[in-house]
Amino acid sequence: MAKQKTSLLNQTDKKIIRVAVYGVSAIAVGSILFFGGRAIYRKRKEGKAENLSLNDNSTQNFAKRLKMAFDNDGWWGTDVEGVRKVFTDLPSKDEFVKTVKEYKNLTKGGNLIKDLTDELTNSEYTEMQNILAAKVQKTGQKKIFDAATAISYCKRLKAGFDYKIVGLPATDKEAVKQVLNEVPTQAAWNIIKIVYYKLYAKYLEVELDSELDVFDFSWRAIINLKPKK
Repeated sequence: MAKQKTSLLNQTDKKIIRVAVYGVSAIAVGSILFFGGRAIYRKRKEGKAENLSLNDNSTQNFAKRLKMAFDNDGWWGTDVEGVRKVFTDLPSKDEFVKTVKEYKNLTKGGNLIKDLTDELTNSEYTEMQNILAAKVQKTGQKKIFDAATAISYCKRLKAGFDYKIVGLPATDKEAVKQVLNEVPTQAAWNIIKIVYYKLYAKYLEVELDSELDVFDFSWRAIINLKPKK
């Protein structure tokens, strides 16, 4: 007659094992649901940001354009003009803060500030900082030309003059031209010249003549077309 097998575990031990197994299973299922749900949520958020990025002057559009400028269609380097255009198009500092958040959604956690630091040279990054510094705080506020604005223009011009290519001195002529185009009046230009001298002990007009040649563009023509006041 076959000998009956007996378990070394009593009923209490078996109950503990069953509870433990059920507990582990519940945790595993819960983890799957949590991480799966989070992935779906993130995917939907990214998809929504992608769709909204097609709208002109939306926060998502600004974030998408910056990412595209960094990618530069697969070419080496960054489309700095594309980055500059986004910063000039931003209506306010608050909109930039929102763009940072949307950039994170579009790039699956990317950090816009870090990418700007990595993709731009020191002078380019300084230029973008000062473009942003001259913006109003909130979208819809009236922009005024004041001392802070004049200082930001001067710093942008200086960054354009201090530009380097492969370590060699150069001039970021597009950055300089962008500043000149943004100057609202000839009266404002006169203030900028005074502020520039106070900041750098150099005459701005002499700097422009030195940095630009006759085949670039006439900075005087740009200024002369401005209204007097």
